[in-house]
Amino acid sequence: WSTIQKQAKQDDIAVKIDTALHSVEKNNPALKGALPDNYFSRLGIDVSKLAALIDSINNIDTIAEMIEPHSGKIYDPCCGSGGMFVQSVKFVENHQGNKKDISIYGQEQTGTTYKLAKMNSCRPHDLR
Repeated sequence: WSTIQKQAKQDDIAVKIDTALHSVEKNNPALKGALPDNYFSRLGIDVSKLAALIDSINNIDTIAEMIEPHSGKIYDPCCGSGGMFVQSVKFVENHQGNKKDISIYGQEQTGTTYKLAKMNSCRPHDLR
């Protein structure tokens, strides 16, 4: 993500995002088929708008600090894209904890959103 952020304003950022997504899928067998091929390249989004989107995503504030997930199980019955799971792991890391001390479990009805949660989660096999 930090590489994408640094290159957000380059003319070929859409290709770089697609390449990164392809690499993520290739290196994580559980994600096989979860990501579309050349999605951002095909959209033809203006570079400035794509850069603004990347900035917006980077500035999303979260609620994980409220639940203080130091260890144990984290369950989200409507997990959406898995943002709470990602932020919970960040919370543990930011507080010098061990992310292996938490387990995440979630549910999502919408197939596309489930795939996003699977992609975003630290342990995709925990999603049901």
